[in-house]
Order: sequence, then structure tokens, then C-alpha cells
Amino acid sequence: MQLNAHMALVIISTLYLCFSLILKIIFVPLYPFSFIYQMQKERRLPVWLKMQRASGETYSRVKHLVAENHLHTICTSGNCPNIGECWNAGTATFMILGDICTRACKFCATKTGKPFPPDMEEPLRLAQSIKTMNLRHCVITSVC
Repeated sequence: MQLNAHMALVIISTLYLCFSLILKIIFVPLYPFSFIYQMQKERRLPVWLKMQRASGETYSRVKHLVAENHLHTICTSGNCPNIGECWNAGTATFMILGDICTRACKFCATKTGKPFPPDMEEPLRLAQSIKTMNLRHCVITSVC
């Protein structure tokens, strides 16, 4: 059998495709990780935009008192990223009438549904907690 130029081109193209397919099978699993690493290396957030982990003495004290008194804050139920900054500064946003809201705002992580009946002891617990926390500023909001 005699090879002409067309047959040689078909054979070379087929070998090239097979070889490139083998290389993709071997090296593709490594490619995404190297690409992600390169992106992370190039796209660093500025220092002023990075969030620090919520911690500190005042933060811990506020967190403990809120949990101990069965109170609700929009900070915790809404998964606010600024919770550490606010609670360390001695401010808090309390949510009265439970932690279930009737609205379903897309930007908020507060549970949605039918609220439970009001807790008659809540105002007293809230007032005592605010006094105990010695907060400089307190916001009281309500679920709808």
C-alpha cells in the first residue's frame, strides 16, 4: 500500500489528537488547582476590606448574656458580618417578639414563617440584659 500526502496527513492528525487527549487526561486534574492558586495569588483583598473573626472580651460578654437570657438579635439571626465590630464597640441590635419574621428579604438570613406568640417575660429580660451589659448604645427592632 502506498502512502499519499492525504493519508499521511490523516495519520499524523489522528496521532496528534490521540496524544493531546492522553495529555489532557493526565494533566487536566492538576490544571484547575493551579489556576485557582494563581487567581488567589493575584486577587488579594485590601487590608481594610478583610473581616476579622468576631472575638474579644466585650464580644464574648454580650454573646454570653444574649444566649443566657434567651434574647434574639438581628446580628445573630441575620448572620451579620459586622457582629464582632459592633459587639466589641458596646452596641447591639435586639430583636423583640422572637426570631421568626414574616417577610423573606433576600439580603437577610432571619428565619421566615409564622411567628410564635409574644413572650411576656421578654421585655424584663431585655431591660435587665441592657443594664447588665452596660451598653452605650442599643437598638430595639421587631420582626414583622
